[in-house]
Amino acid sequence: MISTLRKAAFIRASLLLTLISVSVSLAAVGESAVITLIFPPGARATGMGEAFTGLADDASATYYNPAGLGQAPLAHSWKTHSFKSDELVTAIASKKKKDFGFKDNIWAGTNKGLLHFNGKHWESYELYLIQTDDDLEDIASKFLTDDDEKQLREAIWVIRAENGIEMKRYADIKELLKKALMNHNAVSPDSTAKTMARQIVDLSSFERTTGKITEIISKPFPLAISDSLVKSDSSEVSDSTKQSLSGSFDSLTISSSAEKISDILKTEDLTIGDLTEIRIPFSIAVNEAVKAMILDNSERVWIGTASGLWRYNKEEWKYFSVKDGLPSNNITSLALSSRGDIAVGTDKGLAVLSATGNWKSYDTTSGLPLFKINAVQYDKSNNIYVGTNDGLYKIGDSAITVFDTTQGLLSNRINALMMDSDNKLWIGGENGICIYDETTWKRYKFPNSIVTSISEEKSGSVWIGTNKGVVSYKARKPKTDDKGNVIERAPQWNSFHSKNSLKGDSVTSINIHDNDIWIGTDKILNQYDKANMQSYIAFEQILPELVSDLWHLYLGQIFPTQDWGTVGLSINYLFMGENEIYDALGNRARKVKSWEGVFNLSYGFPITKKDLSLGLNAKYVVSALAPGGPSGEGVGHTFALDAAVLKRNFFLKGFDLGFMFQNMGPHIFYIHRDNVDPIPFTLRLGMAYRAVQTPIHDLKFVLDLHKEIVKNYFYGKPDPFWKALVTDLVTDSADTWQQELQEININLGMEYWYNNVIAVRSGLLFDYIGERYELNLGLGLKYSTLKFDFSYIVSPKGFMKGMLRKINSHKDGATGVRDGQWRVSFLFDY
Repeated sequence: MISTLRKAAFIRASLLLTLISVSVSLAAVGESAVITLIFPPGARATGMGEAFTGLADDASATYYNPAGLGQAPLAHSWKTHSFKSDELVTAIASKKKKDFGFKDNIWAGTNKGLLHFNGKHWESYELYLIQTDDDLEDIASKFLTDDDEKQLREAIWVIRAENGIEMKRYADIKELLKKALMNHNAVSPDSTAKTMARQIVDLSSFERTTGKITEIISKPFPLAISDSLVKSDSSEVSDSTKQSLSGSFDSLTISSSAEKISDILKTEDLTIGDLTEIRIPFSIAVNEAVKAMILDNSERVWIGTASGLWRYNKEEWKYFSVKDGLPSNNITSLALSSRGDIAVGTDKGLAVLSATGNWKSYDTTSGLPLFKINAVQYDKSNNIYVGTNDGLYKIGDSAITVFDTTQGLLSNRINALMMDSDNKLWIGGENGICIYDETTWKRYKFPNSIVTSISEEKSGSVWIGTNKGVVSYKARKPKTDDKGNVIERAPQWNSFHSKNSLKGDSVTSINIHDNDIWIGTDKILNQYDKANMQSYIAFEQILPELVSDLWHLYLGQIFPTQDWGTVGLSINYLFMGENEIYDALGNRARKVKSWEGVFNLSYGFPITKKDLSLGLNAKYVVSALAPGGPSGEGVGHTFALDAAVLKRNFFLKGFDLGFMFQNMGPHIFYIHRDNVDPIPFTLRLGMAYRAVQTPIHDLKFVLDLHKEIVKNYFYGKPDPFWKALVTDLVTDSADTWQQELQEININLGMEYWYNNVIAVRSGLLFDYIGERYELNLGLGLKYSTLKFDFSYIVSPKGFMKGMLRKINSHKDGATGVRDGQWRVSFLFDY
């Protein structure tokens, strides 16, 4: 700490009293040198009372806890997304939005239907705000534009069941009818009762009369076949006999049941009038396996199934079938052109829906056989490439060209097509891939493998899904030899499978959204969450009411690596203003600009696949309190190390725990090696609880506890940090255990994000020994990849005096020197 200037070794070259008093105001306990080593950066963390050790999820982790660099969102990581036990991803589509908040469109088609990722969770529905006089039929009609009464009735029921509207009444009516049907020897009484109960509950309020209920339950139902009706010489009953074996309730049962059902319909249950919004399941349209999916330029999602093609814009569904121009309802593949055309592959050929809404089919008269299409892809000139089991077809404006193994393909069976950013066509099928650039072919063999999907990153890297995992391809720049010849270098390949990263080897689909790789397999949906680089800058003017030229600057930069965590660089700089130096006789000697700088290299790395990481900081320290003295006097140099750990979801989902040994290093000296001061070796424990995590609301609570571990002696050198752990914490007879506890600084805070756009923060800082008692307030804004944070200290003189006097009658509360101090910080994510 700067207070060491008061020692005899610095009588010849001490700083102004102002500088000394400032350093005391900034100190936590006041027993060490180099305050910059424990000077917290960033308006986000300081807005939460300087608590960040357990959170550590942005570039300021280079100060608070470098173990945060070893986990998402600061490091590349693998995540999994699971659904129902038997639900598997069959297709993925996405589009990046530039709006605020969680607006990115990520859709997953499964073997059961459709899901949408809201930024936090997967949803199978759209929320609808109920309008005045809305009923279920009105709502269903708004979402389904086709005039199909059967589909509308089914959609109404799906909406009802999803929201639990009158489902208690339905269950009671079903049970009543089931018992009556069993008494009358009905076949499948449960399913028959369900049908009748559903028809009754679907009645509008004015239709719920005894007469209408009687009409529904009076309908004939099939009877069970008794043994007496089966002829001894026949093992089966004829169909005509079965059809004649039907019955109905007797009049007494009908009358009694109708009255009971009418009473049930009057019982208490949830109705649409009790709700302000309801869920509209995607299954009102797509309730079967999704076979292909894309998003168009208007962010409408197109879904291909075995029963036709659907289009959805989050407000209404539109259905296309053979009646509209498709060669078959069995959709196998989809592609989007640059001008907005949709190419639709089916099991019986190809059709194209133009951006103007016109259909065009390609058949044998066009030169395209009527067989199954496995993949379709447009090039930049809007030519269509079609992959089949019998080769590759190119459909131009005036001709169709056919490619097979005699012209360059590895196999005639084409399963996947992708046009890269260089307008090269990637062709996947049996045994590998081919790359075609209109003139030449490149072939890469994957023996005994079948390529199923291909996708390209913004960087140009390509991810290839197969039945044996995923392969990534990264081209390398050609090199030039001594003679000036350009030599092409082999690409860099990496493989991912169930034995290293993936869950499941048989890949069904790949989609790249922003920097993330989404991979559907036969087991689960995998996400390779690729971290971004971050640049960070934080600034604050310190004690502006006392001095005008004291300020703090923090610069940080992090670099995620491919597989080994994240590296960070940072500079923590404290400028202490221009100060006058006096000699031992009190004469003015010179003016100096005093400063301290901590130059830091950070590294965080995971030690399990998720949730647990370690971090290290290596710091070079310069403390230039009185630079320019003879033989370098007045400037101290040393180094320090930090070692940290971070465990996410520690025994409880959403609860994170971090711990750090901070500033382990040798003492520092300014004049003579025999006159040394300890650096502030500190133990930091941090906790974070992510209480609410939804697409709209994100609420976190954080708590830090930290204590400086230093053992000084009136005569002699201070103990090294490793020894001070014992001499200061355990065997120090000068301090009682209550005094040791009083030296623990407490930082408590909260952060609330709304829609991932705006954040509000608040925190409390409690430093009993250093006389710092502060309320911190903070604000955060996010736009695209830029984050801005601001924090403000509320700590007038005497703040918290009343509470402190209950503990110690001599405490007067905060000194007030930091009241009104503000900080700002900027983070660039790219």
